Amino acid sequence: MKNYVALGDLILDIYHNTMEEEFGYYIGGSAWNDLVNISSLDSDTRCFCIATCGNDWAGDFVIQELNELGIDTANISRIKKQTKRFNIVVNGEQTKSQLECPYCKQTIWYSDSKLPKSMPEIFRSASKGIVIIDSLKKSVLELAKSFCNEGWFLAVDIGYINHLRYMSKENIRSLICGMFGIIQMTGRVYKFLLNKFSCSNEQELFEVLNCRYLNITDGENGSKFVYKNSSDIIEVKSKSAVYTRVIDPTGAGDAYFSMLLQQLNSEGNFSLGVEAALDKAGLYASNRVAVTGAHGRYKKMIPPCGDCKVCGSIKKEKTATKSSQQKIATNTNHLLDRTLRALESNAAQRLQEILSSIKGYVLMVGTGGSFAAAEFAAKCVSQFHPNILAQSCHPRDIAIDGLSKIDTVILFSYSGKTKDIQSVYDLCQKEGVKVYIITKYEYSVNDSLYDENALISYSTSKSSTKERGFISMAGTLIPMCIFGEIYYSNPNNSFREFLKECFERRCHEFSNEKYFFSLPDRKMLVDIFSGVDTSCAAMDLESKLIESGLARVVIHEKKDFSHGRFNILEKYAPDLIIFLDNVRGAYSDKLFRYLEKRENLYICHLVTTQGNIWGDLDLVVASEFFSKYLSKVLDYDMAKPDYPEDAMGLYRYSRKDLL
Repeated sequence: MKNYVALGDLILDIYHNTMEEEFGYYIGGSAWNDLVNISSLDSDTRCFCIATCGNDWAGDFVIQELNELGIDTANISRIKKQTKRFNIVVNGEQTKSQLECPYCKQTIWYSDSKLPKSMPEIFRSASKGIVIIDSLKKSVLELAKSFCNEGWFLAVDIGYINHLRYMSKENIRSLICGMFGIIQMTGRVYKFLLNKFSCSNEQELFEVLNCRYLNITDGENGSKFVYKNSSDIIEVKSKSAVYTRVIDPTGAGDAYFSMLLQQLNSEGNFSLGVEAALDKAGLYASNRVAVTGAHGRYKKMIPPCGDCKVCGSIKKEKTATKSSQQKIATNTNHLLDRTLRALESNAAQRLQEILSSIKGYVLMVGTGGSFAAAEFAAKCVSQFHPNILAQSCHPRDIAIDGLSKIDTVILFSYSGKTKDIQSVYDLCQKEGVKVYIITKYEYSVNDSLYDENALISYSTSKSSTKERGFISMAGTLIPMCIFGEIYYSNPNNSFREFLKECFERRCHEFSNEKYFFSLPDRKMLVDIFSGVDTSCAAMDLESKLIESGLARVVIHEKKDFSHGRFNILEKYAPDLIIFLDNVRGAYSDKLFRYLEKRENLYICHLVTTQGNIWGDLDLVVASEFFSKYLSKVLDYDMAKPDYPEDAMGLYRYSRKDLL
């Protein structure tokens, strides 16, 4: 009898038709789809769960279904949350899978898996078998590795890039390569890893991953199966998809994978050979997409409790938490993903086409956090475009200086609804000056806010939800990265790889919180020492510290500091000095040594070795992590400051108050 164990979070799949009427409910998640399929394919198996699910009706439902299928649920932990929900809107080949319920618009999803760190004792005495996972989360990989160390055969189905985005090549090698007997991945993940490891084909990637079998699925385009034959030569078997009328494609890849796993014997070989195994898997997958549900079944029922009549979600009451830095931490954690998704839009291509037609004087206009983005854009364009002189400014500057000498105005607004940015747009339209706005805002035919040709939107259909709070992160970094995508040039590295490396380095740097042990509680005087090659990071830091209400901030241009400013430092010492260093010159080194010798000065030294504007961008990333960990140490959410109520009237000004 063969043993199969699935690891991870149990999920409730909710099926809807295109009219947003519920179809029914069943167990969800790739690993569980595989386990359910295998249990129905072969009675001579024992299937086990090591999982977590919510302590609610949905958790009761999925556990009951597993029990009815004869799957062991003794190692399922119930946690004080609602069971995760996945919503599938069934519409043939246009079927959509989403976290958000079409009815109540709520999302029930969380990242933590409360799994044991090592395999339970019961499996040590059991005969070895196959362990199935569908997530590259740390807790899942740790548990899978403990099975691997005991001689179990590991299988992973990688359907999404999400966790891979944040891993360096070295991390992927240490966590994944050589660990799995069989790896299945989607075509999108395959292309991502090809680029990540600079591989030219599936054979090279197979060698990098160091697995026994590699299966690459690509929907209607079929699949490729990579393995070493008996002569130790790498072979690639290409299989066309078996044609059938598609009703619900969501379980196709899982059906294919589960059939492959079911045909593996205890030695990890295919009982009937590779060719036969692939044929059976293809036929099984084609039969599955011809019915509704990842298992070809679902149950109609009404959730016994909850505010939503379909998903049964319960509205959470807002309660104060001891750890109050939640919003800024969430914004930082999702910042790289938001930025990479924005770069998948056509914003950079559109902007490049616009810039190529400009000759003359360009104004980059921003306010708040977007002003740092405008400054970075002006530096990029002035440095790389010989025909353009670019300058950053605030909206009010245009009212003072006018537009008579300006060829083009480029506006920066994350929401697209910043009142003074809208006023500048209207003024440019009136004066006949070419104007564009870089924003997450999407054009709508029913919305007359902006002309469609003027809108450079970096929103995509796959965009993450917008960041929350008053402090701009995505609104600052994404426009910078759109210009970076255009101008970054390195034969050994793409801009996106450069950006990922910046995030990984800064995440590691700030994880030990070494900068913040001596900081006062919430009230600070801060001096920022900057130069022309760190100006954007300085602006970003100043904006965040001031707008959050944490500090009074003074920015010192390093070269100006010798003009008597040391007297102020001696008499009015700040609580914190943030010293920004790009590629340090002799004077910067001398100034830092001078500051280091002062007693009672606490210095946070943020350093980059990237050089010029790319070093400045790297320091902007450092600024985001600085804000996250400063919030953590001071237990104060910088993204959601407690503003005085009467001050909010100033924040909510109308356009008639401007210009």
